[in-house]
Amino acid sequence: ASLSSACGVGHCAAMGAHFMDQKAHFFEFVKGVEKDRDSQEFREVYNFLLKCFTDADNNFDGRLGFKEFEVLIEKAAALPRRFGYAPSTPEMYATEWDRLQQRMALFNSLNPKTTPLPPGAAKNSESKHISLDMWLEYAISHIKEKASKLEEADSYFRMPRSKEDFKEFIVAACQSRKTREYKELYNFVLKCFTDADTDLDGRIDMQSFSNLVDIAAAAPRMFGFAPPAMVTYGTEEEK
Repeated sequence: ASLSSACGVGHCAAMGAHFMDQKAHFFEFVKGVEKDRDSQEFREVYNFLLKCFTDADNNFDGRLGFKEFEVLIEKAAALPRRFGYAPSTPEMYATEWDRLQQRMALFNSLNPKTTPLPPGAAKNSESKHISLDMWLEYAISHIKEKASKLEEADSYFRMPRSKEDFKEFIVAACQSRKTREYKELYNFVLKCFTDADTDLDGRIDMQSFSNLVDIAAAAPRMFGFAPPAMVTYGTEEEK
């Protein structure tokens, strides 16, 4: 499995099957970091981390100061957050001050190098920087640590698997936005919307809304948690 599979766009089957497939690819991708450096999986990780680094390097000097480092962390965390494998920034930090302190501590833990400053320049956090090799060393070690704690049950989208899984999934998703289930449900609902938005304008008209309801209702109907449309509505006109 590749990172391009996890990030890719394409046809999505009903009930979020495409999201489930993407999540499985991402799971395999992360677990692949535990393989040796000659493996395709490790190369995928390297390329992903390299892209995060170069995207954050906004002045194209091959090194990142603290402000660029913050951008780097957000870019690298976006994908695992999408699948519920990592908390969002608001979930991690109670206040903006907490975020700055902890991010600065993380930055300093990488033993950043001192950047020569021109005469008379004020000293600030940008006088230190990290290089690509420092980022790779930290990030790969971090991913390996997280991957070692992942289990097979973490690799799939639970909602459409069975009636009991569906029930537990929905209950967990409704308890808190911080749960992995809620984030999976968010992606599922978003996918329902985009499937119904056949003219790709980001809006849903009356006919498309009817299709949207049917798409979203497929899973609960399959497990008996919602009646079929023909039971809810006597005729197509009533619907």
